[in-house]
Amino acid sequence: MAVDTDYLIEHLYWQHLELIPDRDAARDFATKLYPDPVQILRPGEREVRRLGPMLDELVTWTEAGLTAAGYFRTQALLCTVLETISPRVRHARIEIPPLTSNQRMKRVASPRWRAYRPIRREAALAAHHKRGCSGGAIDGGASVPG
Repeated sequence: MAVDTDYLIEHLYWQHLELIPDRDAARDFATKLYPDPVQILRPGEREVRRLGPMLDELVTWTEAGLTAAGYFRTQALLCTVLETISPRVRHARIEIPPLTSNQRMKRVASPRWRAYRPIRREAALAAHHKRGCSGGAIDGGASVPG
């Protein structure tokens, strides 16, 4: 089974978001963590019996061409297969210290950590007045007449 390297690096990035500052660092991390670019895995008989039908279905979906309708099923099958074989994948023992608060401030925040602010001017103005402000600058830097 071959899986696109960029796809796996993207998952590695999101899996270790607290340790890896960006996708380039995730690629470097993957190179250190998995020094062997190709590995031959030998799952046990029980795993083969369990994975066989899933691999067959995965092949069927990918041969038919990936469509929007089959995306989530293909994703689920692939994640199940990867979860099953991951304990057998050899990796180097490396430690990456968590990001310092200074490093965290420098990186671009992912959407889940951004404070959401109104985009439309009238929404920003309403939020500004709701906070009890009169005049001055509103979120986003636009000026509100006082």
